[in-house]
Amino acid sequence: MKIPKTESKRVEFKATFNNDAIVSLVTFANADGGDVYIGIRDDGKVIGVTLAKESETEWVNEVKTKTAPSIIPEAHRIEFSNPGGLPVGLTVDELLSDNYRSQPRNPRIAELFRYSGLIEQYGSGIRRIVEECSAHGGVEAIFSDHSSWFEVVLRKRTGTGLVLPERLPESKGKIFTLLSANPFVTVPELMKVLSVSHTAVVKNIAWLKAHGYVRRVGGARGGHWEVVRQ
Repeated sequence: MKIPKTESKRVEFKATFNNDAIVSLVTFANADGGDVYIGIRDDGKVIGVTLAKESETEWVNEVKTKTAPSIIPEAHRIEFSNPGGLPVGLTVDELLSDNYRSQPRNPRIAELFRYSGLIEQYGSGIRRIVEECSAHGGVEAIFSDHSSWFEVVLRKRTGTGLVLPERLPESKGKIFTLLSANPFVTVPELMKVLSVSHTAVVKNIAWLKAHGYVRRVGGARGGHWEVVRQ
């Protein structure tokens, strides 16, 4: 997806993720929807953001805690784009085959970056992205060359088995499905969706944990659910 050039009724640019970004999310949620792009100034200049290991989880939880009724974003996709396509003659298929010779666009700048420690190894970035996604198992990388710009999309892998396990009791199966669809869902939210008591939700989650279907990563605040057994 190409980044819009300007803001509109359904597009907002935010230089950083802050309360102003959350206000925009609420505004769109109360209207016809829209997209909030983080890391872009109001004038459309892309400045980017620094993402730590837990940034995505922290952002989602901040949106949840600062909105009522809670807005629960499903951040399953991250897109990166950069001006300038692949070197002439190089295709995405060849890039992914790892059977090509690295061609720095500006050799002098590339050499300076390497000596400064900002580049670990020429031509290894794409391969390492693919290897990390493969090791994770739940994320896939999509690479696209658009002649004048290059795009990388990291998204939640589809078809990874987030399906109701066979012979799982109905009540536990419903909770399993909800935890799979939204790892950040809370017990009160499960109670509301399923119209059951707090005790029922807690007991069913405990059963799913004890039988190796799910596990909790992190605490009650700031943590999330992870599907272990498909």
